[in-house]
Amino acid sequence: MFVSGMAVLVLEIVGAALIRPFIGVGLFVWSSMIAVTLAALAAGYLLGGRWTRDLTGPDELERRFFRAAFLAGASMIVLPWLTAPVLRAVESLDLRVASLVSAFLFTPSLILLGSLTPMAVALCVRAGSSAGPAAARLFAISTMGGFVSALASGLWLLAVASAPAVLQGTGILLMVAAFGSPGGIGRMRGPRMLGLSLSLAVLGASAYPAFHRRPEQVVHQRQTVGGKVQVVDRNAERWLLVDGAIQGRERIADGAPTFEYVTLIGGLPARLAASPANALMIGLGAGTLADRLASAGVRVTAVDIHAFMPEIASRYFKFDAVRSRVVLMDGRVYLRRASEDFDLVVFDAYNAYDLPDHLMTLETFRLVRRRLRPGGVFALNVVTLAEPYRLAPKDARASDAIGTTLRAAGFESVESLMVGTPGWVGNLIFLASDRPVAPCLTDRIQAIHSNPGEILRDGSRKMTYWEIDSATAWRNEAYAVFGIKILLGI
Repeated sequence: MFVSGMAVLVLEIVGAALIRPFIGVGLFVWSSMIAVTLAALAAGYLLGGRWTRDLTGPDELERRFFRAAFLAGASMIVLPWLTAPVLRAVESLDLRVASLVSAFLFTPSLILLGSLTPMAVALCVRAGSSAGPAAARLFAISTMGGFVSALASGLWLLAVASAPAVLQGTGILLMVAAFGSPGGIGRMRGPRMLGLSLSLAVLGASAYPAFHRRPEQVVHQRQTVGGKVQVVDRNAERWLLVDGAIQGRERIADGAPTFEYVTLIGGLPARLAASPANALMIGLGAGTLADRLASAGVRVTAVDIHAFMPEIASRYFKFDAVRSRVVLMDGRVYLRRASEDFDLVVFDAYNAYDLPDHLMTLETFRLVRRRLRPGGVFALNVVTLAEPYRLAPKDARASDAIGTTLRAAGFESVESLMVGTPGWVGNLIFLASDRPVAPCLTDRIQAIHSNPGEILRDGSRKMTYWEIDSATAWRNEAYAVFGIKILLGI
């Protein structure tokens, strides 16, 4: 039961890591995984209870228990092999629907694992134990297994091994436990079960290399606690992907940024009173914007919550870690603790396709305003779906809310600029200050009118829902550029 408890949490945590590079939005993935896990376990409890009845012999229940454990492990081995076809099938669906359908990929394993508990209780009762204490012991053992695997998966395993490898390793462990336990299936009808075991092991082994063979364009790939990180070369450009979301891009030859919003924000120091300016960046990414600011003589403090990001930026991109000060910390925590003031504060932080909600609130914007010197500028980047001289309806609602919240935080001047090609995913840049900021407008940098909207406060997740269309378009654009094999790392 300890191993089965481990397997349930591995399926939930590692399963989310497996499908998130394609779905992207963490809230939807986790909500779907938790809901499907609970539903599958409930179905498994009912199935296990039914299997405790109508037995043909005294040893039949024991055989059913170990068969279910063995098949649960076997199904976990083949799960990575089935991921790509399922995600291709849900490509055109709404992100919320796609995440829910994808989560059902894990239901056979979870149902089988759920069936083990009632059968284990029945076995204990038949051995002479009282039902209540036996159930208590089994639930405690199973829960402790989940506790161990939750800590191991989230804090260690995904940092040293890929999601497919963790799933398959857990499946093998479960199969070995089913074979090796006293009375396990290894001693029952051996030839038939041994043949099934060998067949599934071969199938799992054939799936494993596909998930660890790196396409030629992928310069670097690793699974981290913060998501799957990939560095990809394409058309003389180097791209940074985190859980499938494009997080950075520069020319391979000279490291020049190819995102227009980087050029726009990078030109702000020339408009500031202080020289050189003192800038704070929340979100490092590939380091292209930090490097551009540093090249202009700006003292840059780059804050990122992910420990792997500075290494990726300096090793695979042209980011010079010597010219910028890097701090590993949540951006809002740093704003609370910081003692120095800045001429420029930049928010360019995304968690895959997710805009961190706790950074898009009145409380955070007030912290920013307190850290800005007179005449300083707060630049905020939001990925959005561009239409000629206006935003898509849901994006407009998000834009209006951000603009209204910035003004409520005390910024007297708030400008919103659309950067990019209409009809494509672009960047909506907010420039907020205590005095007017005159941006350089071109045919690809358009001023966007902002209407009064809601004030965003701590605890709100509305931005996640308002940004669904943009996140979907962003995901589809990454899918069109790189294909599912690169996004899933297969």
